[in-house]
Amino acid sequence: QPGSINMKKIDPPLEKRLGKAGPVSDILNFAEKCHAVTGYARFWGSHKDKYIRWSEEKSTIWIVSASNSGLVYPGTTGTESPQVVKVLGTFDDLHVGCISTLATTEDGKQVWTGGTDNMVIVWKVYAKGSGNPYVGQKEALSGHEGCITSIALSIPQAVAVSGSKDGTVIMWDLGKISYLRTLRHGSPIVSVSINQGNGNILSVSCCSLKL
Repeated sequence: QPGSINMKKIDPPLEKRLGKAGPVSDILNFAEKCHAVTGYARFWGSHKDKYIRWSEEKSTIWIVSASNSGLVYPGTTGTESPQVVKVLGTFDDLHVGCISTLATTEDGKQVWTGGTDNMVIVWKVYAKGSGNPYVGQKEALSGHEGCITSIALSIPQAVAVSGSKDGTVIMWDLGKISYLRTLRHGSPIVSVSINQGNGNILSVSCCSLKL
């Protein structure tokens, strides 16, 4: 769940943080180093230097590549350098409403978006001739009656889960991209996650946690 965090307390130590200082939205462990991205963004699969950013005010996503500039922020020790950012692709009108959450598979081939239109939409990421990514819709999934607040994906368990303000968690078959079952948490969902090892699903609301 995004929130303020002291990255110095994370073990292994922080290697790179993408974006300006602010609430952390995603963390990636890569080569025994910890990488973080801030704002409305998720790492693109297991790419430590590429991420997908969205805006809660529209239905657009940006696939972004970032690299260190070699400079330092004023007042820092030089461990956090500003990023040289390159937008690899911009994709508009992905939802009728606004995008509220996003997740990617570890291989980066699928992007799942949730919106204020109560829909979960699955996108396949292709490579253009230029090498830049292209996003094409694969499936639109309905079943929630409230804004989608969180999505989690697991290739090892072949399952996806989505949580909503309507208090439900829906399990989806990741391979077939089809409905499996609905779990009722009972209060608006804040976050969902999947244990990659045993497949356990954790759902969190403002007042309770269920496994």
